[in-house]
Amino acid sequence: MSGVDTGMSRAVRAYPVFIAKGRGACGDADPDLFTGYGDRGQNRRKREAVAKAVCAGCPFRLECRRWATDTLQQGIWGGTDETERAMARHHGGFLDERLAAARRAA
Repeated sequence: MSGVDTGMSRAVRAYPVFIAKGRGACGDADPDLFTGYGDRGQNRRKREAVAKAVCAGCPFRLECRRWATDTLQQGIWGGTDETERAMARHHGGFLDERLAAARRAA
């Protein structure tokens, strides 16, 4: 390898370990399932529903969702899309996380 830093190593390190090592439920899935750039309408909704179903059974779903929210990722991460994550940032977090925090505080 040449001494030139392409930035790729930094980008990979930026991912949580479970993603970088393919440990999540998405590890064997086609990455296009989670991004689908250019999809519109019904095709996009169907693809996103399948991607979210993959995420639903993942033991890293909450950590993945938190990372994607904090780093402003596009596409499906942790069972959420960018609009859902933007709303959570605006409203102080995801409802399930706020409810869990309220239960712990009670």
